[in-house]
Amino acid sequence: MHELVRDVAIWIASDDKKAFSKGYGDEVKEWPAEDLFKKYTMISLRSCKMPILPEVPWECPELKLLILENKNVGDSQEIPSKFFEGMKELKVLDVTRFRIQSLPPSLQSLMHLHTLCLDQCELVDITLVGQLTNLKILSLIHSKVKELPKEIGQLTLLQSTKTCGRIESI
Repeated sequence: MHELVRDVAIWIASDDKKAFSKGYGDEVKEWPAEDLFKKYTMISLRSCKMPILPEVPWECPELKLLILENKNVGDSQEIPSKFFEGMKELKVLDVTRFRIQSLPPSLQSLMHLHTLCLDQCELVDITLVGQLTNLKILSLIHSKVKELPKEIGQLTLLQSTKTCGRIESI
């Protein structure tokens, strides 16, 4: 049910050109024009073919929700180190089916982030999560995590942690 509500919200926002949404078999051949990114409040790319994420950060001053989902962990690409720098107002970040050696340093610039989903990911170093002090929800559902860092203890506002994965050597 929550996916239906989310999809309707994205559809409504898309009508106002405030959202960019592709999913389930769609292909993004190239990223939208830079001026469009400045208007987006939501970007949802679910199980679609997409170009490599750009090294130069997207300038998305209004962005509140970002969903990046690969079809398979094997389709995964690196998230560039400066990728999140232009997303200062981001509140919800959902990264699904990525293989992540270490979280990009720009993640720590997301001071308003309250929900972080790293579901079905292969994660090695997630130490930076401890610097997201406004985080209320952390989801690691079906993720393989090499080690939970002690820095997670700094997340004093955390209200919900979802895990169904396992901590193991990758």
